[in-house]
Parts: sequence; C-alpha cells; structure tokens
Amino acid sequence: MNNIVEWWKFEKVLVGKTRNGEQKEVTRWETKVISPKMFVAYATPKFIYYVMHDQVAKWQDVVYTSQEMKEGETMSNRFCKK
Repeated sequence: MNNIVEWWKFEKVLVGKTRNGEQKEVTRWETKVISPKMFVAYATPKFIYYVMHDQVAKWQDVVYTSQEMKEGETMSNRFCKK
C-alpha cells in the first residue's frame, strides 16, 4: 500500500532573472505530494510553534485589553519607546 499526503503551501519559486541578472522570485500556491512520515516531520514543529503563539496571543489579549487605553493609543506606541 503506497500512502501519500497531498497538501498545499505558499512557496517562493525562482522564475527567472531580472535585467540586472538578479534572480527573480514569486510566491505561489504550490501542491506537495509526500509520504505521511515526511509530512509529520515537516508539520510538527510548525504545529508546536502555532500552539505556543496562539496561547501567548490569548494571554496578551486578556492582560492588555483589561488595561485602560487612551483615545487613539495603540499597543505598539504604548510599549515601544522611540
């Protein structure tokens, strides 16, 4: 039995060279066909990162939206000093 996983992702692809001779890239929606084992090896770190990011984002939402913000104030200008 030959198991395969077909999935899609955005991927930068070389499409030629510019007039200057530099390589030109575009981002395309590419189809990938690989074994389940390779897919799990590729996707596991991305799932772990996403779960961690999601938990931190939820925590920040709870902590920072509970604080009073002034009219027109954004999170970036509140916490990032120039």
